Amino acid sequence: MRGTVRLPRPSRRMWVIAAVLLSVVAVEVALETWWLPAKWRGYDAAATGQVLVSEDGRTITLAVDWRCEQQPVLVTHESADRVTVLMHRKAFKGPDYQCPEDSVGSARISARLDAPLAARQLVDGVTGQPLAHL
Repeated sequence: MRGTVRLPRPSRRMWVIAAVLLSVVAVEVALETWWLPAKWRGYDAAATGQVLVSEDGRTITLAVDWRCEQQPVLVTHESADRVTVLMHRKAFKGPDYQCPEDSVGSARISARLDAPLAARQLVDGVTGQPLAHL
């Protein structure tokens, strides 16, 4: 037949190499998705400790400590009558893991508001309770 191009048949060796590579990829995907636990687990926590509001009413600051976690992030949600505050934390998880040395600390974390707090109520986003502030 004219115009027909014949491609060489893959050898048995090529099929074995392809099968091994596919198996390695499948095992890696399985380990990453369900067998090995994730290193960090994110969750939202109550805003605990002393809450400070800047003189201009636009910066909220908390003094926080953490152990076996990354430094928490202060998150605010604003509405016309309230400002909701919570801490987003990422904890080190897994019973077979030891906490990294840099996963312990204390710091002041802050968030800047779009508008001054003024007469709006400051509320904890996890408990729903009003927060006393200085």
